[in-house]
Amino acid sequence: MSDAYRLYRQGLDALADGHPDEAIAPLERARSLEPESNSVREALGKTYLKIGFHDRAVAEFEVIVERDPVDAYAHFCLGRAYDKLGALILARQHYRLATFFGPETRIYRETLTSFLARTSLPDVGTDDEEPGGLGWMVIGDET
Repeated sequence: MSDAYRLYRQGLDALADGHPDEAIAPLERARSLEPESNSVREALGKTYLKIGFHDRAVAEFEVIVERDPVDAYAHFCLGRAYDKLGALILARQHYRLATFFGPETRIYRETLTSFLARTSLPDVGTDDEEPGGLGWMVIGDET
């Protein structure tokens, strides 16, 4: 077993045991050993979200989305992190992308719906409003 995998498992075990603060060090070391591992970055990003390091969570999930633009879970986590940081336009964008790329996942739809109700933001923005110009994308069951 590689050192990176052992550290990764140690971090996941700490998370599963409800100790995200104990997961940080092994996961950060695993990332330094395996910087190309999206699994390590995802676990580290989740840990950062749990302990309120939202800016660090953004950094981890942005790397994942850059590498895999259709990763619904990474978009969902980016939405959560941006939401906590108060970057509501970016949060909406990533919640919508999570719903678009993972339409079968109920928590993505429910979170987007709750977010829109809570923030009173429209479901569809304008190209000028959103980075990446995703104002054209509508999420829902319209046919």
